[in-house]
Amino acid sequence: MTATSIVYVYGVLATGSDIAFNPPLGDLAGIAERGPLRVLPLGDIAALVCDLALPEGCDLETIMEDSQAAQRLILDHHLVLTSVVDRHTILPLRFGSVFTGDAGVIAALDARASAFQQSLCRIEGALEWSVKAFCDRELLGQRLAGTVAAIRALESEIADKGEGRAFFLRRRLERLTLDEVENMLNQCLAETQERLKLHVLEGASIKLQPPAVHGHAHDMVANRSYLVARCAEGAFLQAIDALRAAHAPFGLGYQTNGPWPAYSFSDQQFGGSANG
Repeated sequence: MTATSIVYVYGVLATGSDIAFNPPLGDLAGIAERGPLRVLPLGDIAALVCDLALPEGCDLETIMEDSQAAQRLILDHHLVLTSVVDRHTILPLRFGSVFTGDAGVIAALDARASAFQQSLCRIEGALEWSVKAFCDRELLGQRLAGTVAAIRALESEIADKGEGRAFFLRRRLERLTLDEVENMLNQCLAETQERLKLHVLEGASIKLQPPAVHGHAHDMVANRSYLVARCAEGAFLQAIDALRAAHAPFGLGYQTNGPWPAYSFSDQQFGGSANG
C-alpha cells in the first residue's frame, strides 16, 4: 500500500539555542511511520517537526477515530516535547498541527514570527507545574464544629430542646456548618494563591475535574497551572509542602505534577491543516 507523507509540527523554538536534537522517539509503526525530528528555521525561530507517513487515502483525523491510535499519538506528542524541554525553551503547539510540506510550515512561521518570539520570551527559562487541591469536607466540618462559636451554641441548644424543636435546629446547624466549611475552604485557597504567587511568573485556572476523571477520594476544589522559573522551582515546591502541613488538619490536600512544557501558557495557534 502506498503512503502519503505529511509534516507534523510539535512546537516552536528560539534558534539562539543549540538545536541539535536527538531525543527518544518511541515506535508508532502500523499507525503512522515517523521519520526523525527535524528543525525548520526562519530567522530567530524554528519549528520542531517530523515526517509522518500515512496510508494512502487516510488523514490524521481518520487515524484519531481509533481511540488506541489517538492515545499513542497524543502520548508521542507529549513525550517529544518533554524530552526537548529539558534542554531547550520550546513553545508547545496543540496536538494536530500538520502540513503537506516544509513550505507550509515556513509560511506559518513567517506569518506569526513576531507573536512566536514574544511568547518564547514569555516562557524563557520556565516550565509548567500543575497544582490540584482536594477537600474532605466532612473532616473540615468536624474540625470547625469544635472551633466556631455559633456552631457550638447551636449544638448546645439542640441538646436542650425536645425532638420537634431540635429537628429545625439541626437543619439550621447543617446550613451553618456548610456555610462555615465553604468560608474556611475559600480562606485556605486564597492563602494558597497568596503564598504561591511569590514564586511563580504566571498562573492559570483549569476546569475542575469530576471524581470519575481525577480518581481522588474527595472533591477537587482547585485546579491551576503555574509558570515557574527553573531557578524558583525549589522555593515553589517548599511552599506547597508548607501548605500541605498547614491545611491538612482542615481536610485540604494538594497534588502536584510537573514540570511540563508550558502548555497552559502557549496561546499561539500555528494554523496547520495538512494543506499548507
